[in-house]
Amino acid sequence: MLIDKNMKRGIFVFLILRTLQNCSRFSKRGLKERNLAVLEAANFAKLFIQTSLLIFFVLIFSQNSLALGISPAIVEIDFAPNAEHEFNFYVGGDDPERIIDIDVGGDLAEYAVLSTKEIKGSGTFIVKLKFPKEVKKPGINRLSVGASERPLEESFLGTKAEIRATIIVRVPYPGRYAEVELTTPDGNVKTPIDISLKIYNRGKETLFIKSEVFFFDEQGKSAHYIGFPSITLESGKDKTFRNSLNTTVFKPGDYLARAVVDYGEKVNVESRFRIGYLYVNITNFTNELPKRGIQKFFVNIESKWNGKIEPIYADINVYNETKNLSFRTPSIGLEAWGSATLEGFLDTEPLNGDYDVNIVLNYLGEQSFASGKLRIYETGISFKFIIILAAVIMICVLLVIFIIFRKLRKKRRKKE
Repeated sequence: MLIDKNMKRGIFVFLILRTLQNCSRFSKRGLKERNLAVLEAANFAKLFIQTSLLIFFVLIFSQNSLALGISPAIVEIDFAPNAEHEFNFYVGGDDPERIIDIDVGGDLAEYAVLSTKEIKGSGTFIVKLKFPKEVKKPGINRLSVGASERPLEESFLGTKAEIRATIIVRVPYPGRYAEVELTTPDGNVKTPIDISLKIYNRGKETLFIKSEVFFFDEQGKSAHYIGFPSITLESGKDKTFRNSLNTTVFKPGDYLARAVVDYGEKVNVESRFRIGYLYVNITNFTNELPKRGIQKFFVNIESKWNGKIEPIYADINVYNETKNLSFRTPSIGLEAWGSATLEGFLDTEPLNGDYDVNIVLNYLGEQSFASGKLRIYETGISFKFIIILAAVIMICVLLVIFIIFRKLRKKRRKKE
């Protein structure tokens, strides 16, 4: 019975959306020639109604709350012949009476045994994993542990929540094989950057390893070199090398680090990083505004510094031969390498035509500068008219919704 009701509601929502679409087409044909601002108001009204209907739609179909969690989400182990492991998992839902089915799948599922295959509401279970003497597939094997709520008879279209955890088993490759991770975080000029090179022996043989890292600038020219001591690494083991990169002789910009690991076979791994300096760039700003009272003036900024900058604000001067106005934006904070928009307010009522603009950006005792033009233009339609038009459109749409709803209710009563 619940399915029938929800399907009727879905048809109801579909009819409303189609009505909105037709209204929008009509509005665009009638308004496009008059003024772009009116068209934008109509589009805003349409977006507002569609968003409201979407929320309404979600509320209708979310009568049966679906929430399910499993922990831990990921477990990682190395393969060892004939080894046995036990993993404890917790699974929980939001309904204490709901039955949760447990299953395993994926790689190595035939070697896994569950302590239970169902749990009521929430609880713990154990996955026992007994490895064979060998596994044919080398590398990463993924054993999937799943939990899913049994659908209720009255649920819409048999919906249910489902979630899966993963047990990652690393099986050694035959012969020699290494995996390499190179970490090069961003930094600033004259500040050391910590470099990390981690090597995993994923093969069955012991490795004799020589490692080095080369650094290149944006033009591909060699900028620096770091060498590490040669080592012997047994199967299943890993080794992490660390060093500090002296950036005193580096210029700000983008760099590439390339690690070369030689164990009889060469592995190249690259990592890009940035070296910053205390500078905030003005990337763009408002270049035209309507002559309509107090308007927002935007200044887009971008940090070149690997660290937070706070406070940042802009002093803006708008002028021509007869007018000279200045204002300041509120201050903000900017995260490392972040971008943001400063917002100031300019009274456009006494202005008309073209003006010069000078912007001074202030931050941590430093300044950045930008200049350009600003045009103040007359508008043929008032903001008040746009608001009234948007309200009228919304009222019309709500009236259509009300009429459709009444018709559906009458049909339903006749059937009953």
